[in-house]
Amino acid sequence: MRPLIVVSLLNIILPRILKKLFDFVIHEHMTIKYNKLPKGVLNPYLPGYYGETLFGRCFRTFTRMFGPLIWISRLIICFLINMIPIIGPILVILIKSPKSGFSKHKRYFHLKGYTNAQIYYIWNHEKLQYCQFGFISLLLENIPILGYLFIFTNTVGAAYWATDIEIEFNKDMVNKMKVK
Repeated sequence: MRPLIVVSLLNIILPRILKKLFDFVIHEHMTIKYNKLPKGVLNPYLPGYYGETLFGRCFRTFTRMFGPLIWISRLIICFLINMIPIIGPILVILIKSPKSGFSKHKRYFHLKGYTNAQIYYIWNHEKLQYCQFGFISLLLENIPILGYLFIFTNTVGAAYWATDIEIEFNKDMVNKMKVK
């Protein structure tokens, strides 16, 4: 009974702490001086994105409608695969890694002020990087006892990755302005 209470408290308290940790790392690393980071504080320009298509809107609506069904079926499949000795947990981590890596940047997308279409565009173009990050982060978070520590370090790593993306983006923008 006691572990159930601890886990439920962590699920309630942990997201707020991780959000504040992500904001703190971005605040310190990028020298943005705000008491609170508002939505859209980072430059929302996305190179290569030219707007939302009708197909993209229909696809996202379809996935939103059938999202719970997809989630339950994925959960059952992962549960059954997890029962395979030795390779089962690794296969489950491989299945969950793209979404896990991508979800670590949710706060970054909120700070950028991106729409769902822009987020989906990023997902399609950076899927391999998010898959790699998610695989390593899930692998570390599944280590017993130390996994709780790695939840925080993975959040810090995602925030540093976001600041590196922003710094690189700002350098590219400055270089393009110098050329013109």
